[in-house]
Amino acid sequence: MYLPLLSVIRLTAQVLMLGLVFAGPSSAQAEKVLRLGVVSLPGDLGNPYGSYTIPTVAAGLAVFDSLTVLDIDGVVQPWIAERWEVVDELTWHFTLKPNVKFSSGEPFDASAAVVASAAVGAARAVDAGAPAAVTFRSDSPAWAYPSTSVAVRVH
Repeated sequence: MYLPLLSVIRLTAQVLMLGLVFAGPSSAQAEKVLRLGVVSLPGDLGNPYGSYTIPTVAAGLAVFDSLTVLDIDGVVQPWIAERWEVVDELTWHFTLKPNVKFSSGEPFDASAAVVASAAVGAARAVDAGAPAAVTFRSDSPAWAYPSTSVAVRVH
């Protein structure tokens, strides 16, 4: 039986969530621990850009955020980007949500989005003009850039 990749990802996420619900924390300290069970270890050893296999994607979705996400209908929705707009056929401008922090407490800003985008080669050039705004440029028309930014995992 053939399952599309999105269905496999959804099923994997549902199974993982059930595991988290039934394995609830046993103490106040345990609440700070995320346990993730997968059938095999990610071959990329935690690098969110190493591969897009199921173990990597499942762990990546639990640990790393992206500028946008796809909802259940496959429609692009804002995630750590508050909104975006087309500047021209080669350029997209994203406004980032305020007060987003990494697990270390460091603030998320445009420079982190630039680093993540460069790691996957998502755009030819990026500009972090302000802490809460970033502009992405591509070499060819990028009409679907918000949907491809789902794959840009910010770490």
